[in-house]
Amino acid sequence: MRKKGNIEFFRIADLDRTLLPFVGDIVAGFPSPAEDYMDKVISLDSQLINDKNATIIGKINGLSMVDANLDDGDLVVIDRSMKPKDGDIVICRLNSEFTCKQIQILDEPRRVLLVPANKKFKSIEIESEDDFIIEGVVTYVIKKVSATKKWNL
Repeated sequence: MRKKGNIEFFRIADLDRTLLPFVGDIVAGFPSPAEDYMDKVISLDSQLINDKNATIIGKINGLSMVDANLDDGDLVVIDRSMKPKDGDIVICRLNSEFTCKQIQILDEPRRVLLVPANKKFKSIEIESEDDFIIEGVVTYVIKKVSATKKWNL
C-alpha cells in the first residue's frame, strides 16, 4: 500500500482466484422464486479486472465525488491501460497530489478541467505549468454497506 494525497493505492497481487457462489439476479422489487439458487460460481477478479498488470485499487478519502456515488472510504478499481475520454472519472496526479475527479476535455480553446461531483467543491482547470498526469480510469467502485464490517487493508 502507498498513500499519496487523499487516495491510498493497492497493487493487485498474483493470488489465486477466489470463486464465490453466484445466485443470479436478485429482484430489488417484489420477491421472485429462487430458481437455480447458487448453481454457478464467479471470480470477482475476472469481473473487475481487464488487465492485471495495469490495474490498481485505490481507497477514496474525501467528499468531492459523493454525487457520483464515490463516498469516503469506497474502494475504486483503476485501469491504468485505458485512455481517458471526456466524462470519465479518473485518478490523476496534479502537482504531486493525487485526486479523483471527472475529466472534461474542451476543444475551443483546448483545455482540461477536473470536475468534482459535489457542489461544495470547485472545478480545477489544468494550466500549462501544472505537473499533470492521468494515472488511470476508474472502472468500478466497491462499497461497504454493512456498518459492522471494516476494510481489512
